[in-house]
Amino acid sequence: MDTNVQEVAARPSSSAVTSLDLLKSWHREYIEADSNGLNADSHLVRVVKSDELDDDHIESQVQQLMSTIAVLQGFCVKCRHLLGHWPDLSTGEWACAVGRSCHTNEIEAAARTGCRFCSFLLTRLKVTGLLDTFRKIEKRLWSLKTGETASLSIQNWGNVRSRSQLLWLNLPGKVADHCNSPGAMMIKFESHVLSPAANLWHESVDPFDLAKMWIRECSSLHNRCRNIKRHEPPTRLVSISNDTVKLVPTATLKSLPKYATLSYSWGREQFLMLTSENLGLFQIEIPFGDLPKTFRDAIHIARKLEISYVWIDALCIIQHQDDKSDWLKESGHMRSVYGDAYVNLAASSATNVHGGCFTKPTYYNGGFCARTTTTEYSRVQNFHYGAVYEESSTNTYLASRAWSLQEKLLSPRTIYFGEQGMFWECRSNIKSEFLPDGFPGKLGSHLVRPEDQSWNWFYIVWYYSKAELTLVSDRLPALSGIATRQHETTGDQYLAGMWREFLVYQLPWTLRHPEHRRIRADSGVPTWSWASVHGQALLWSYWNSGHKEMNEYIHVVEAWTTPSGPDPFGAVSGGELLIACSVLVCGRLDRSASVKHEPTDSEATDVLLETGVQPVPIVQDCVEDALILANDVYMLPVFSGPSGMATHRADSVDKGDAQYVPEYMVRGLVLQRCGDNKGHFRRMGAFDFRRNSFKDNDKLETQNDHHDEFLRVLKEVGESTAEAECVKILTDPATPEQRFVITIE
Repeated sequence: MDTNVQEVAARPSSSAVTSLDLLKSWHREYIEADSNGLNADSHLVRVVKSDELDDDHIESQVQQLMSTIAVLQGFCVKCRHLLGHWPDLSTGEWACAVGRSCHTNEIEAAARTGCRFCSFLLTRLKVTGLLDTFRKIEKRLWSLKTGETASLSIQNWGNVRSRSQLLWLNLPGKVADHCNSPGAMMIKFESHVLSPAANLWHESVDPFDLAKMWIRECSSLHNRCRNIKRHEPPTRLVSISNDTVKLVPTATLKSLPKYATLSYSWGREQFLMLTSENLGLFQIEIPFGDLPKTFRDAIHIARKLEISYVWIDALCIIQHQDDKSDWLKESGHMRSVYGDAYVNLAASSATNVHGGCFTKPTYYNGGFCARTTTTEYSRVQNFHYGAVYEESSTNTYLASRAWSLQEKLLSPRTIYFGEQGMFWECRSNIKSEFLPDGFPGKLGSHLVRPEDQSWNWFYIVWYYSKAELTLVSDRLPALSGIATRQHETTGDQYLAGMWREFLVYQLPWTLRHPEHRRIRADSGVPTWSWASVHGQALLWSYWNSGHKEMNEYIHVVEAWTTPSGPDPFGAVSGGELLIACSVLVCGRLDRSASVKHEPTDSEATDVLLETGVQPVPIVQDCVEDALILANDVYMLPVFSGPSGMATHRADSVDKGDAQYVPEYMVRGLVLQRCGDNKGHFRRMGAFDFRRNSFKDNDKLETQNDHHDEFLRVLKEVGESTAEAECVKILTDPATPEQRFVITIE
């Protein structure tokens, strides 16, 4: 950094940072600390967080610096110099170099002046929450007149032939030399070589012109994004083509027009919506000025995209009906409403309907393209955060709302509007207003797929069940559109969030965070479904050879649920499984102490098995309520076999020939009787016992003991207990050992 620029950038306020002796002691330790190991959680960094910053003084410095910075074709002098003298990293694998020094005030001044590289660096500092930390360290270093600053490091991503590089900001005065070190992981991003003819996007482009270009290309060129069939049209659409906004019954239209849908978070504040009382008035005119900001923004966007109709649930479905008849009918049509939409508009950052779509912070930059030149080559590279998709889509506030998942997955294309600017996702690629040509080799969610491809239900449940709902009763209706499309693709029987073909392997689901469990809601969902409880559910998924190596203890004789409304894939008012099992074990809960359940290390309850000599842990589905106060439980193994995990033998590694020993498991359900009804049960939890041959590990030895204890008792009394507790015995079952029938509701 030039001396005069550094002086303006870092000159401290008159107040001292801390006592000089303490400051020197901290500086000595800080400089001597390993740069690779030092990060935001390190003690030497955490101690500066209590330092104070003078915001007015920082603003004054930034303003002074802005007058000294010149920006040409989107880059300041220092960034242009770096791009024109890019480090030559052809010296070897993972070759690394420092690109330039960086001071936060200088970065912010250049960002405000229009430098895209500096805007991107400033954005990463702010998004990670480390801007103030960097500034406080800078303030300490400047008070000691050390002249040390932060810096930007660049490293080959692998070998010298790699067409990708990794970059990161180093803490002031430190230089990490590998991208995977804690010191580099704080503010790391990536860069990929593009075609020599790639557009550098030097000139500013209207985001709506970009969006129209994306839609045009997607609808005309992407086979994956085309819908295979048309479905029943929405009952109503909102016409926005003229100055008058009004509700239009689609039955009055000659053909279904192109329309945009809106995905947004309602929030808890009141706003104008469709009711039985204003239905007639809405068909004449919807008062635009009375609509919440998110609706007004969505209509503005649709008009800019030359779309004449929008579908917004609160304006197209009658709300607050006593019998909810219109909602029950229309909520079951989300498969067609979003599936047939021309484009879905997502207000990704707004926490309620008044938040709007345009929430991008000033000077935010989500990436850029630039030409880099070394002594050996000149090439075009893009620069962006590695998890740009997650940051713009799956980790936004909107993604935390359960209804939004099906709106995203059913739509052929979605444009997100939020704090990350405008972000595009279709079934073929992802793009942003900062990188309009997209991210070569990088696709968004593997769940956004052509409508004739089925989903891996493990991931559907993973993402959906961790999201929140305002109404517990929406647990299944908010998944209905996804279930409808999955059924169209597979033809399988849908059972309250689960599927008949894979039911045996889906039944032993568990909660990812049992410590957050609640009382089981009286929602009509049968206890054997993950949808009957609150929290993120984990279905079992075997990554290697599927079910071929599994030993099954049960098979499903019959399975049914009763829809509580017109939607066969929506809410239910009950359901039951008729299970034929080979074994069953009785036990008693020990509520005196909480234990940790291996391998998930989650809170568990001990069970002392019949004829058992030591307790084994089980995990309950919900907090104790009237339904599970009884201490007697029954443990039903569902399947056993290799878990898909393995450990290597230490002696084989020493010999240079690593041998892996598979881990084995037995998974099942924890049941309790329904009253005094013999053979009739309800689920109250699950178990997962593992055996691992790895030695000299106390944790694994305890885990092995649980596995062996259960199998020992199972062998001793499993068949006799199943016979004593069953409803009936099958006389000629297809699987002879699975002949004892029980029901689970």
